[in-house]
Amino acid sequence: MAIELDAANVVAGQAKQGGVYLAPKGTTLPTDATTALEAAWVSLGYVSDDGVTIGQDLETEEINAWQSSSPIKTVVTKRVASVEFTLIEIRPETLALYFGAVPVAAVGEAFSVIVTSATSLPEYAIVVDVLDGYNNLRFTAGRAQLSEAGDIEVKRDGAIGLPVTLGTLDDDGVLMMIYSEATGAQVGP
Repeated sequence: MAIELDAANVVAGQAKQGGVYLAPKGTTLPTDATTALEAAWVSLGYVSDDGVTIGQDLETEEINAWQSSSPIKTVVTKRVASVEFTLIEIRPETLALYFGAVPVAAVGEAFSVIVTSATSLPEYAIVVDVLDGYNNLRFTAGRAQLSEAGDIEVKRDGAIGLPVTLGTLDDDGVLMMIYSEATGAQVGP
């Protein structure tokens, strides 16, 4: 069987519109790569030019048998998908996500975020939209939670960044859905 190469299957990682969206856990997830998101989804705004990293932490256990010097089976003992990015807009939603907090309602341009000593973190649904010409790629997770927050660097020569990693949680056996769809016409720049 000959392997066929198709450059149309190579997708560059440009954000589609807002790029990264959060909604409360339980919000209906999109079921394709192109349908507009419902009003509950909030764009997290600009992400640093490092983009978004979709990752996976996979741990396995090998089962050995007396009759074989090689493992006879491998079972998955842990699997977590993650979405990592650095937010560069300082807004109630972005600070609340970074600190695992709930934003206090904004009054005009003023807002506050209360960081507590609570041992539980809010859960979210997340969508990451990618567009490359005709190609749409969408990553979704119905349950995600802050699993890591990097250091905030405040310096004169760059935007303040809020580096976050969201780990996905089991949602009736699903950690993440990935949708891909090529449209008939180029969308975006």
